[in-house]
Amino acid sequence: LPDYPEPGASATVRQLLNHTSGIRSYTNLPSFTENAGATADSGLTTSELIAIFDDEPLEFEPGDSWNYNNSGYVLLGAIIEAVTGQNWYEAVEERISEPLGLETLRYGGFEDQMPTMASGYSTDENGDTGPARRIHMSLPHAAGALISDAEDLAEWAEALHSGEVISHALYSEMIAPTMLPDGTEVPYGYG
Repeated sequence: LPDYPEPGASATVRQLLNHTSGIRSYTNLPSFTENAGATADSGLTTSELIAIFDDEPLEFEPGDSWNYNNSGYVLLGAIIEAVTGQNWYEAVEERISEPLGLETLRYGGFEDQMPTMASGYSTDENGDTGPARRIHMSLPHAAGALISDAEDLAEWAEALHSGEVISHALYSEMIAPTMLPDGTEVPYGYG
């Protein structure tokens, strides 16, 4: 992403994957949370979503610490789009879902096409339970906008853990804990 500004541009793909980039998570920014209701129905483009956090100061220098971060996964989705020329979720479907025969593993923006989709519920300020407010899946983006039925999710897990998706060497890297420069081991690999 050559136009992504410093200081975040110094973060590596590995740091985005293991939450050590230092880039602030957009889901924790008041500019996002205060306006999320307005975009819940219409959504945002990848560029519009990145613009929410790209000029924020770093939380820490890339690689120096760890903090779970949804912005990193939005940027990973943007990298997929830049490399493939497709929406990130189209690339996932073409390169993972379809070859593995996972018919329901897909972008959640089309959940109305999934007749067995579970309904979410939440409680309001009075403690009453009701249907959860739907949000446009462009908001969680590559940080959480995939859906699947339980059977395909189990098949996905089996394919990932057995070497059908990535090599055993890459899988070992993926699940290895993250070692920080100060010697702290974080029990989180690549998401």
